[in-house]
Amino acid sequence: MPSKPSTPRTLGFAVWSDNVALGRELLDAGAPVDNYGSDTVTDVTPLMESVNELEPFYDASRLVLTHLLLSAGADVARRDNTGRTALHYAVGAGRAAVEALLAAGSDVNAAGDGGATPLHEAIVRGNVSAIEALCQGGANCRAQDDAGRTPVDLLSESTDVFTSEELTDVNLLLGST
Repeated sequence: MPSKPSTPRTLGFAVWSDNVALGRELLDAGAPVDNYGSDTVTDVTPLMESVNELEPFYDASRLVLTHLLLSAGADVARRDNTGRTALHYAVGAGRAAVEALLAAGSDVNAAGDGGATPLHEAIVRGNVSAIEALCQGGANCRAQDDAGRTPVDLLSESTDVFTSEELTDVNLLLGST
């Protein structure tokens, strides 16, 4: 009779599967907080994985995992192979994830390899709560990516991802009205 395959016991797997108990157990046992635990082509860390979720699915267990990783010393400035930080990933998860990372010292204006800041990404993804949190956290609304586009420029290109009310709110936040 074949044996039952074992569950991966890596920090990355614990976060990916929303397994808070396994995450705590691995960190308590000394698992390196910034090591996913398997070869990842993109150099994603467990912290990046914890906030890489769409806002409706960034729930209490994900927030607990994010705080657990931060309290264990996760590097908020660490970059993946495209220059993105956890804050870039967090814009999909929304306000709670963005605020947790900003409180832990994330650079609100960190630019990835193409020059896009988290605010650029939040505009493209259409996440108003992330845009609000980033603006309140001091995001540079005039930062330019490598193509010279500001968040305001991207907003004019991304109007289809916002309702008319959201578009008005974001324009006010960016000071572009």
